[in-house]
Order: sequence, then C-alpha cells, then structure tokens
Amino acid sequence: MSLHEILFSGESCSCSWVAENKNICDCVTWSKHYSGGVEGVSVDTCVLLSRGDRPADCAAELRLKLQPHLRVARLTVVSDARKVEVYGACGEYVSTVSADFLDEFEDMTVYVAEAELPEPMSECAVKFAGLRTTHQVWLYGVHLTVQEADPPAPPSWLNLQNVSHMIERSGHKLSERAARCHSFLEACATSPGGPATRDLRDYIERRFTQCEERLMTRVDDKLRELEARQNCKLDLILQQLKMLNMSTNKHLT
Repeated sequence: MSLHEILFSGESCSCSWVAENKNICDCVTWSKHYSGGVEGVSVDTCVLLSRGDRPADCAAELRLKLQPHLRVARLTVVSDARKVEVYGACGEYVSTVSADFLDEFEDMTVYVAEAELPEPMSECAVKFAGLRTTHQVWLYGVHLTVQEADPPAPPSWLNLQNVSHMIERSGHKLSERAARCHSFLEACATSPGGPATRDLRDYIERRFTQCEERLMTRVDDKLRELEARQNCKLDLILQQLKMLNMSTNKHLT
C-alpha cells in the first residue's frame, strides 16, 4: 500500500486548478508529530497550479479527505500565496491564515502558512488567496499533522453533548437539582456498566413498580366504586318492585 493510499480515502486529494505535469497528491506529506517550518518540501513536492480554461470565479482550492481513522490537526502550506483560507467538509468556513514571508528567488516568492485547526477533521479544503497573478500559483508543499480519530462513543439513548450545547446556547443556568441530574446521566452515558447505570436502572424499576401499584390501586378503587353504585341501583329496583307488589295485592283484596 502506498503512502497516499495510507493517508487518503479513494480519489480524495484533488484541486480545482490544473496541476502541471504532476499528481497533486505528490505535494502532500504528513506525520503524526508537528515539527514546524518547511519539513517535507522538496523538488518532488513543488507543483505549478494553473487556472487553465476554468471560469474567472474558480478559486485555487486543494481538497483533502483522509482515511476514516485519521484526522488533520494542523496544516503547513508552503506556496507563493500570501493568505490561506481553510474550510470544512461541507464548505463551512474554519479560519484564515496570513502567511509569513520566507524567501524570494528569481521572481519566485515563498510564503509559509501555519493553520492549527480548532477541531481535528477528516476532510478539509485549502483555498489560496492573495495570489501574485490571477491565473497561477506555485505550491511548494503541504504538510499535514495528523492524529488517530477518537474511538466511537458507546451507544447511548441520550446525546448529552447535544443537551449541553443546547443549555449553553439558551443562556439559562441549571438549578442545583437539574445540575445533579445532568451529572448523574453523564456518568451513566460514560460508564454504561458502572454504578451510576445500575442505580439508574434500579431507580427506573422502582418507579415502574410504584406506578404499577398505584395503577392497580386506582383500578381496584374504581371497581369497588362501580360495584357499590350497581348495588345501590339494584337495591332501588328491588325496593320499587316491592312497593309495586304491595300496591297490587292491596287492589286485589
């Protein structure tokens, strides 16, 4: 398996402009530890990107998609672009970095942009801005500092992270009782087989038992009430029949 097959997922290293006589993936290097600067930049990683026959509003953009188990934590972009913009997997804006001037040689300038991502991501796009010309840009190399993706969280019937975000956005402060409940549920979610989970299961079982007992008590009360009302009606009917019988006998005599 090649270096790029290890790093990238399928056809997931691409550019909106034309890479002259080179595979765009060749300009990308990576490591799991940041060492800074222009590490990995060489003649083999240099590529000239040209707009070609693309529309004037087509910006020079490098799109990267890593293997599912990897995340980009930091980008080092060495090019002649004075500014670099970083976007997420869905095109959402992440950050803008002003590049530092490094060197100039025979009308070629070298700038280094260091972009530390606020949150590691498996997909991102690098847009080159502040270009010397509108039709081409020299890309000397891109170095990715990557890390292993966090293991997936165990399945949970309640996404407490979303709950926490909703509470933060609302601006409301939890009461002491609500905060204790949130902490308790958080402990259950992070330790599915732990004491908190067992306590929650026991509590739920007790509540169901209590609810069942109350329901049965109410049913018994309703049945006794219905039986008493039926008995009253029967007593009334018997009393009326007795009075009717007495009246009939009186007329016969």
